[in-house]
Amino acid sequence: MANHSASIEEEKRSRQESQVREVNEAHSNPADDCPQDPPKEWFKKIRWNEVLQTVAVLVGIAVCGIYWEQLQVMTGQLREMQESSSQTSQLIVNAAHQANETHDLAVSAGKQANAAKSVADTAARSLELSERPWVSIDFKSMFITKPLMLNSNGASMYIGYSWKNTGHSPAMHIHSQNKLIVLSMTKLAEAEAAERQAALCDPLRKLPRWHILEITIFPDDAFPFNEGLGLDQGEIAAGLKSRESGPASHPGYISLALVGCIDYQFSFAPEHHQTRYAFWVGIPGPLGLWKSDLKPEGVQPDVKLIYMSQSAD
Repeated sequence: MANHSASIEEEKRSRQESQVREVNEAHSNPADDCPQDPPKEWFKKIRWNEVLQTVAVLVGIAVCGIYWEQLQVMTGQLREMQESSSQTSQLIVNAAHQANETHDLAVSAGKQANAAKSVADTAARSLELSERPWVSIDFKSMFITKPLMLNSNGASMYIGYSWKNTGHSPAMHIHSQNKLIVLSMTKLAEAEAAERQAALCDPLRKLPRWHILEITIFPDDAFPFNEGLGLDQGEIAAGLKSRESGPASHPGYISLALVGCIDYQFSFAPEHHQTRYAFWVGIPGPLGLWKSDLKPEGVQPDVKLIYMSQSAD
């Protein structure tokens, strides 16, 4: 019995060892069943320079393609900008041309306006000259009504005259000034008389239309006056002193003149107009000559008004 059991155990061990051997034999060459690592020699045989060059060429081609696309886009944009610039330039040229035409039209319109204004001004001036009043002194009516008297107090004289409107419309807002003056004879007598006359008459041009002493004279009407004029002793003394020496020296004598003006306006124009006049105060002589130097004493019955000048605007 014991031998039988031992025989059985021996047989089991034998079977197990046989199985182990079979398994070992089955796995004795694992290279036949498992994949083997590739050999190292093929990796070393690869031409890496050529690979890198090929890759670089491919990358360069790709970059060139990208740059080419960008260049095409930029070229298109540049072309559009050039076209836009060309259109803008043409617009500028057209605008400049239109501006020049507008300027020419404006210049032409200005010339036409100036011409029209000139025509209107000429017409208005012609109407004014043909229809305006003209007021002057009637020289035939201007004379000394009371003789010149010279004494220690100065001088006095009375004159009579008439204003006359020889125009075609009323002369309005009329004022006048007359003054007896002593000429210094240090300059041309007419020039000195004109200076004294301007000082007397220029302020009248600034008088308002509503001045209380205004007068109106209608066409062909005359307005008579009788007016007294005088000189103070100071003016006579200055005149005597100015004649003591110089080219026109005549100690003890003086020369007199009458200066005056008429200031008036139109009903259809606001400007002031004046007629100015001046007379010598002297003693008439033969051949149209006269004596202008007077001795400042007593009554001078032979003294007359002798025409010197007249102007009108």
